[in-house]
Amino acid sequence: MNANVIEFYKKVRADQGLIEALSEGQTAAQVSEIAVKKAAEMGITLETADVIAALGQFHQLRQGQLDALDAIGQLLRIAGE
Repeated sequence: MNANVIEFYKKVRADQGLIEALSEGQTAAQVSEIAVKKAAEMGITLETADVIAALGQFHQLRQGQLDALDAIGQLLRIAGE
């Protein structure tokens, strides 16, 4: 996963205002557009395609579609950043 996406994700987890702003998006494209804009305001460069890919990976994790070892590896990388 893109390092800038992970950096933004960490900030989102700690900021209720960002969570609320992202929650306004109804589709992956809308959430991505909001994320790219909010990240830019924070000096983080995000690409729409990277955000959409990350959303897909998180969705797969929630749906249990990834192999357990892959999921653990992804979570460890995120936690270690």
